[in-house]
Amino acid sequence: MNKLITALFLAILFISAPAYAGQELLLATDSFPPYYYEKDGKPHGLYCDLVALTFEQMNIAIKLSFVPWKRALFMAKNNISNGIMGILKTEERKKWLIYAEEPISKTQIVIFHRKGENFQYKDLDSLKGKRIGIVKGYSYGDAFTKSNIFSREEVSSLNLNFRKLLAGRIDLVAGFKAVGIHTLNKMNLSDKISFSHTPVHQSSLYLAFGLKPGNKALAIEFSRILRKIKKSPACIEAMKRADLPPDTISPCN
Repeated sequence: MNKLITALFLAILFISAPAYAGQELLLATDSFPPYYYEKDGKPHGLYCDLVALTFEQMNIAIKLSFVPWKRALFMAKNNISNGIMGILKTEERKKWLIYAEEPISKTQIVIFHRKGENFQYKDLDSLKGKRIGIVKGYSYGDAFTKSNIFSREEVSSLNLNFRKLLAGRIDLVAGFKAVGIHTLNKMNLSDKISFSHTPVHQSSLYLAFGLKPGNKALAIEFSRILRKIKKSPACIEAMKRADLPPDTISPCN
């Protein structure tokens, strides 16, 4: 009897897996260049390529909606979108999201500072008494988030944080390494702002789905196909196309 119940459960789980085949999934995210961003009305970047290749093999069409990060979280939490791309895994978010087990890639969060200043990040104690710029809705690791030895000032974008840093309105900026380097290059500020190489946090970025029937199976199948994509020549080609800074962690394995 137990075996029969288990078999029926697995059948229900995986019957729903292809339920989205032939349909279009709406995935929300913010602009996070060079990993994923919108240009001329079309999605660009390494993550867009890897996610698109994965869903293509699953016979599922996707549409990416680029919105502010807080809005992307709201859309996923309230099932306005089918899911969210490029999200860190936290215990709080696991209450209302179904994460694909396989991450899209790993990334590092580092501390940016004005050039010429005698500052190097070593550990959280290095930040004592500092005013640190962060982006609304972003997660920077539990230790950073829970620390009370420094203050955090939220704004809507990394660009604004870098402007505040140069204006002396904050002391430091916490940001994703590759995104920060890319943003500084685009703003022509690489000669004014640098970063400490020791990461504040290293984690993985995922694709996660809303709490809907069938999405658990969808997440399982997405992970299975993504693992294959990341071991294929297509992943290497996507890395070559991506405008990524040196020392970026490669998802290809």
